[in-house]
Formats: sequence, C-alpha cells, structure tokens
Amino acid sequence: MKLFEVHDLRYRVGDKVLIELDHLAIDGQELNLVLGANGSGKTTLLRCLAGLLAAEGRILFKGKSLATYSPIERARAIGWVPSQLQLGFEMSVSELVQLGRYPWHEGYPRAHDRAQVTTSLEQLGIASLAHRSLATLSSGESQKVQIARALACEVECLILDEPCAHLDVGARYEMMRILKGLVSQGKTVLMSSHDLYLAPRFSSRFLSLRAGRVIAYQAEQPGRGALRQLYSIDEELGDDFLDE
Repeated sequence: MKLFEVHDLRYRVGDKVLIELDHLAIDGQELNLVLGANGSGKTTLLRCLAGLLAAEGRILFKGKSLATYSPIERARAIGWVPSQLQLGFEMSVSELVQLGRYPWHEGYPRAHDRAQVTTSLEQLGIASLAHRSLATLSSGESQKVQIARALACEVECLILDEPCAHLDVGARYEMMRILKGLVSQGKTVLMSSHDLYLAPRFSSRFLSLRAGRVIAYQAEQPGRGALRQLYSIDEELGDDFLDE
C-alpha cells in the first residue's frame, strides 16, 4: 500500500489553478525531495498533502481518504513543519515541543507526554535548549525545534516546507543528516528545497513540479536538461553545474 495516493487533485484560488495532478503515489519510509521554481506549487502541494488546504479530488493516506481523518487523527499521523516559525508571543523551546503532544493528551499532559518531549529534544540534539526562548534561537536551532515538535507527536510522516532555507552549508548538512536518520527509523519525509547540491545527496525520490503540474517523480536526481526545463533556464548548463 502506498502511503499517499493522489487522484484528480485540483487546488484553485479564484480562477487560478495552483495545483493540477491527475495521479501521484508516494511510498513510505523514503526521503522525497520536491523541486521547482518559485511559484511552481511546491508549498501548495505539501499543504494539501498535510491536510491544511481543502482541494478538489482525492488524497488517500494509508488507503483512507485524508478528508475523513479528524484533525486529531491527522495530527497524530502527519507532522507539518513550515519554513519559518512565526509567533506573536514569548514561548520556550520545551513549551513549543509540548504542543506537539496535544493531539494525544488534549490539554492534560501526563508523565509519558513530558518524557516524549524530552526524547524528541534529545533526538534532535537540542536538549540543552529546552528552557531557551524561541526568540533567541538561530535559524538552524529553530528548524530543529519545529521538527522536535512534530516528532513529539509520534507522527509517521513529516512534511517540511524548505527546512534548509536560511541555513549555512554546515547547518544544511546536519539538517539533511537528521532527516535521513528519521527515514532509517521508519519515518517518511517530504520536503521542498532549492538546494540542488546537498539535499539531493540525501534524497531517495525526486518530485519535480512546474506550473502546478508534476513533470517527473523518480528515483534519479534530475540531470542538467531536466533542470533547465524545470527552472526555465535558456542556456546550456556546464558539466560543473552541480559540482560543489
């Protein structure tokens, strides 16, 4: 059984169709990298798969229509990590990660919930940040905290919108290593990225989007010709285009 199956998916804003997919099937326990130019529909597709946008058509998660999942059921299965964390109030790292347990304790945390928060922080290597204010974190630390929040919910699938944005090379490498490690532990990861060098080296499947449509979904990293089409590059790309 595929983890996700998409049939006749359409998402519109007014008269504009942002996503138009006839069929897409995604296996579990893989790191899926979503590629495409700005405005190609990457974030919209990921938000649809996370159940955050109501689209036409059908999205099945583990053979069941995602639309029939209650918000609690969906939150227990799929973790959404946006590209940036924006809060209008003060909160500590442990408080944010504890929010990831809400679908399980529904406002009444128990010892197991608190232990799961600690485990998630340790898994991301940020237990020392537990009492820090979110406002004091670097971009890399903030991304790790958001992933810890999702892991605290014990989700099966993580969907991340450009988790490597605003990170330096070292932080990007560490982020990809963490995500690949989660896949080896049985998680499924779907993430978008503009990183054509580092992120592909950790990815097992590549989903290419252009103008809201899937151009390819494959195990091979897109080559120079495919990238020219994907990003509307007119000139030939040299042999060293994807070199470090």
